[in-house]
Amino acid sequence: MRTWFYHPKSKVALWEDAGHWIMQDRKDDVNASIIAWVDAL
Repeated sequence: MRTWFYHPKSKVALWEDAGHWIMQDRKDDVNASIIAWVDAL
């Protein structure tokens, strides 16, 4: 999947036990990842 969405500042995160609605199933993980990504820009 990384080659499909490659950008120098992109990041791929894989979480187990997450369904189709990742933002609802793992909301704390998603929010933390977004905040960390924005802070790194």
